[in-house]
Amino acid sequence: YLGPAEDVVQLTRSLADWRRLRDEALALERVGGPTEALIAKSELERRRLSVETENKFQDILNFARAKAKSLQEAAETEKQRAITRMAATMAGLLIMGLLVTRFITRSITQPLEDLRRCMADLAAGDLAVAIPFQEGSSELTAIARAVQVFKEAIGKLEGQRWLKSTLSQLSTLLQSATTPVDFAQQAINALVP
Repeated sequence: YLGPAEDVVQLTRSLADWRRLRDEALALERVGGPTEALIAKSELERRRLSVETENKFQDILNFARAKAKSLQEAAETEKQRAITRMAATMAGLLIMGLLVTRFITRSITQPLEDLRRCMADLAAGDLAVAIPFQEGSSELTAIARAVQVFKEAIGKLEGQRWLKSTLSQLSTLLQSATTPVDFAQQAINALVP
């Protein structure tokens, strides 16, 4: 019992007094019984003790109900706190998961976007563009190295194209030269603009 100890002591006393009166009344009846006045007095005392005992029981029961209600309210409050903490923790984990997902996604897509821009610049004819991400052993590194090979091949082809074009123009110019001075003048003008 979580209530005052005095309640239990008083209830125990009331029960002992009631038991004593009951035993006295039973003993009197067995021996032949007392007068009606003695029985009436004994009956009044028993009723008083019965009411007193019942009241003490009721006090203990009321205290127990109030205590149970307060414990139930405390448990419900703690349950709500736990639910709130769990919801906050789940929200925090969700946000953290989204941030980690965003970071991982950016760490993959941003280098790919940079490499795509380099390839677009190469396709537009800009051979001066630097190809990033050539160090390492990832798939992105393999792609970057392949783009570098592509860039070098374009540079060689561009050099060959210029050489062929220039040789073709120089050949046409040189065939029209009639004197060695004219030949030298046209060669210098074609090669050094």
